[in-house]
Amino acid sequence: MGREIVRQESINNPGERSHLWDHEDIFSVLKNNTGTRAIRSICLDMSKVEELHLNPEAFNNMQNLQFLKFYRSEHGKKVSESDSFALHRILRWLKRENSNDGKVHGFEKLKFDFYEIRHFCFHGYPAKSLPPNFNPKNLVALYMPNSKVNNLWTGNQVFVNFYIAFFFCML
Repeated sequence: MGREIVRQESINNPGERSHLWDHEDIFSVLKNNTGTRAIRSICLDMSKVEELHLNPEAFNNMQNLQFLKFYRSEHGKKVSESDSFALHRILRWLKRENSNDGKVHGFEKLKFDFYEIRHFCFHGYPAKSLPPNFNPKNLVALYMPNSKVNNLWTGNQVFVNFYIAFFFCML
């Protein structure tokens, strides 16, 4: 019901909604640079996206973006806790599946500063660093499992609000 209420904010223009989670809407907004100040949250399941080429200005009009999550769903894989061999096998599978395998192109070249971002999650982040303008001043949570990051940003950063541990998952 909540998703339908948000969809009703702007039925024909997803870039005017406060929250985006439908992969087709997100793809359209990012591809056509139609995002606006209204967008506060984007949650994209990368397993539903073939490939996404970002324009360097794709996020420029989303000044109120606070939550950004690019992930891959687990496709319903469930294992009983007692089956440790199967659990290990599933974890190896998830590691392969959670990489984006080059599905997102151009994120590291974005001109947007992400100043308002609080939660940044990007499974399998494909580049060796975050965009050069990435400003973590308001960042609370950073989660980048299976990413190729070597250097998050340059210079010293002050983390006033950063109270959730930063970590990379290594399986």
